[in-house]
Order: sequence, then C-alpha cells, then structure tokens
Amino acid sequence: MTDIIIFSSSVCSLALFIVGLGLSVRRHGQSGIIQAMKQVFIGITCSGVLFLLVVFHNMPRVDLFIILMIYLVLFWALAFAYIIGIFGLPLTSLRIQILLTVYNSPFHRIREEDLMKKYSLSTMVEQRIFRLETSGEIIKKGKVFFIKSTRSYFVLHNKFLIYLTKIFKPISRS
Repeated sequence: MTDIIIFSSSVCSLALFIVGLGLSVRRHGQSGIIQAMKQVFIGITCSGVLFLLVVFHNMPRVDLFIILMIYLVLFWALAFAYIIGIFGLPLTSLRIQILLTVYNSPFHRIREEDLMKKYSLSTMVEQRIFRLETSGEIIKKGKVFFIKSTRSYFVLHNKFLIYLTKIFKPISRS
C-alpha cells in the first residue's frame, strides 16, 4: 500500500507540475518560462513532501525518510523527463518554429520574404538573447554576456550530454 501511495503521489505531483507550469506560462508568457519552471517545481516538491508527512506521520523516522527520498527521486525523474521531452527539442528546433509560424499565419500561409525576415540570423540571435536575459540565464555587462549560474538547467544539460558522449564515444578502429 505504501508503494502505491508513493507512486501515486509522484504521478499526481507531475500532473500538478504540468498544470502549474502551463498556468504560469500562460500568465507570464514564454519569456519567464525558466523562472516559472523553478517556482512551480519547488512548490510542488514541497507540497508532495508535506502530503506524505501528513499521510505517514505515525511511521518511524527512518522509514519516513526513505519514503520521502523515494518520492523525491520519482517525482524529480518524472519532471526531468517531462522537461527534456517538452522543452528539450521542440522549443529550440528551428524547423518546428517555422512550421508553427506558417500554421499560425492567416489561412496557414506566409510569404517567403516575411518568413526570411522573421528568421534572419540577427533576428534569431536577438530573440534568443532576449529570452536568456529575461529568464535570468545570462547577464549582459557592457557588450559582454555572462552565464549567471553554472547550475543552470541548460548548462547542466550540456555537461550531461558531454559526459554521455565521452562514455559512449565509439571506439575508432584504425
């Protein structure tokens, strides 16, 4: 019974995370998505822990600690998988962005000149820099950009991919 409650709590927390993130993004827009993700994630994590503390208040502390750790690992793994799946590729894929632009245009059509204007290199770089600045991922001092934190989701994601590449690098047969 305990396993079912822990698993259900993790899945429910993920559902609340998805709903909370959707509402937060709808309210604040795409530019605040990273901050929204952090706030919703922390809020749902704390809510889940409090729920389990209430449900299992009579258990010995060691058992309660193990239950909380299992919940946290499950919820964080589910949330991480959701974040990677939803925000990892689709939002950054230029092909997907172009398709969405054409789809969202009147009658699902757009002139080539308008598309080229929207996706010119300078426009794309300006938009990405704006998103990174408003989300707090980078800071601009003068004409130089700095990464705010090496614990950023995107930096950690990149470090993880580099680590995986080193581990699973194909052996060259010369």
